[in-house]
Amino acid sequence: NRTVRDAAGMHDSHLGHPRRPRDGHDLPNANLQAGLWTTPRDFARFLTMMAGNGVVQGRQVYPRAAIELIEQDLARGL
Repeated sequence: NRTVRDAAGMHDSHLGHPRRPRDGHDLPNANLQAGLWTTPRDFARFLTMMAGNGVVQGRQVYPRAAIELIEQDLARGL
């Protein structure tokens, strides 16, 4: 069960509530309960993956279609 963090090589990033101690495990539903704890290096890795359309160090590690969906303006017209 790979995540975007795994694909981008973001080994020092975790999902968790910013006001609760982090125990090294992600929360089951980060969208509803949490925030991303990350380092500048990991964030740079994520941005590099996004800029490369899912390619990291010459390998497609995240589907281009997923990157395109992330970049869409889904709130337009609301």
